[in-house]
Amino acid sequence: SDGAHDRVLVEVAAPRDAPVDLFVEGSTPDWSLPLPQQTAADGAALTFTAISGEDAIEVTANLD
Repeated sequence: SDGAHDRVLVEVAAPRDAPVDLFVEGSTPDWSLPLPQQTAADGAALTFTAISGEDAIEVTANLD
């Protein structure tokens, strides 16, 4: 292994001083830190939840 790791870049647009927490859930409990090696032929679905104050948004993204 050359030490390279796959990366997921998440961009969150929020007011400059707004506190933002980002949570990520995998499709199964196996998707936790450290990230597991992907063995399935298809990608996995990750659910991203961003919370700022009383507002929240949830987005599901498929990894291929």
